[in-house]
Amino acid sequence: MLSRRLSATALALGAATASAQKPTEGYITADDSIRLFYRTAGHGDLDAVRRHFKIDRVVLVAHSYGPLLAATYAIAHPDHVRGMIFFGPVPPRRGDFFQRFGKLIRSDLCASDPAGIRYGLTKTNRIVNASYGDWDLRSALPALHMPVLVVHGEEDAIPMDLVNEWTMIPNARLF
Repeated sequence: MLSRRLSATALALGAATASAQKPTEGYITADDSIRLFYRTAGHGDLDAVRRHFKIDRVVLVAHSYGPLLAATYAIAHPDHVRGMIFFGPVPPRRGDFFQRFGKLIRSDLCASDPAGIRYGLTKTNRIVNASYGDWDLRSALPALHMPVLVVHGEEDAIPMDLVNEWTMIPNARLF
């Protein structure tokens, strides 16, 4: 019963799965999917999905860039977010993230084809970065009171000290 309830209220967010794959014929490219998702109404689209399925409060499950969208949505609609789970999130502020991230990338990132990783890093990142600009959500995070679980590995390419900034949300835990 509980698993049905959670699965009905969880929405998954993240950079398109195509972001780490080279586009193939018949599939939407990462450029198209990310431009469509991030450059449109963003969290307004997410709220439309929530309303369409008649879900009062959602659990947002987000990966990579998805936590930016999830947190932006939670800031705008805190009464409609039951909780959030972030996996390998970018930090809540841009700052020097991209300079530091670039230095930590290893050739075995995601255990994927190097051409696919290169495509994601050069195409996807450029589009997503432009859509968020010089983001900084830190001042709004203390006002969020839903539980947040942040799952991040010490060997991840995203620096741990930057990921730790998500714990500015009072009920956030880093795991």
